Amino acid sequence: MTNPLIDPREMGIQEVLVHDAPEPCPYRAGVTARMPLRLQFEPSGERLDALLSQGDRRVGPLMYRPTCPTCNACQSLRIPLEQFQFRRSHRRILNRNADLELRITSPPVVDTPRVELFNRHRKERGLSRKRLGRQGYRAWLSQTWTETLEFAWYKDDKLICVSILDRGEEASSAVYCHYDPSMGERSLGTLAILKAIEWGKQKQLKWHYLGLYVEDNSHLSYKARFKPHERLINGVWTPSESSGGKTEP
Repeated sequence: MTNPLIDPREMGIQEVLVHDAPEPCPYRAGVTARMPLRLQFEPSGERLDALLSQGDRRVGPLMYRPTCPTCNACQSLRIPLEQFQFRRSHRRILNRNADLELRITSPPVVDTPRVELFNRHRKERGLSRKRLGRQGYRAWLSQTWTETLEFAWYKDDKLICVSILDRGEEASSAVYCHYDPSMGERSLGTLAILKAIEWGKQKQLKWHYLGLYVEDNSHLSYKARFKPHERLINGVWTPSESSGGKTEP
């Protein structure tokens, strides 16, 4: 634990390990995971880019990446924005949702509609039955150490989708997306990714990180449908053509 009277940045400290213990894997049943949590002290885009490039993910003011003792199924996945081309299926989703209003804000908003949407999304999609309150929502998504934006979509002034995005100097990173599960015909999760890619292209970023890919987890394997992409395999960013796994239908 650092001394609260001392600014760690003045001592050249970029991060401090705050948790490191074996725990049940949240992505694969029966697997023991290890995901050390590190508190960050250098709020810069360059720092975020460097952490993302080594496979890190953000939760609140912390960063983590799987360092599991018996499993390497988790692979970070990123999209090279200059190479990505919108396909006909992507255009259909964008056109289908042209009636929605998109509001982009920074930092992310914390209020009752967002918390309720978050809890409903997780429950009805079988992700978790544990409810978060405002404090839990803020600690996970809004309490951040880097530049973080919220993409929020509205239908007739009703909030239906929220996507949280971190931004570095050269890359953006999808933190979490939650949406109204009754609107499956709109493909809101895919819409959020496509809009983040479109936004990143406009900002002339190089990469958009989609987080962890796990082939046998349906909540994570869908990310491989966005091509071209690269996956971090054994410490090497590997293009989708040679990374194996399921192909896009």
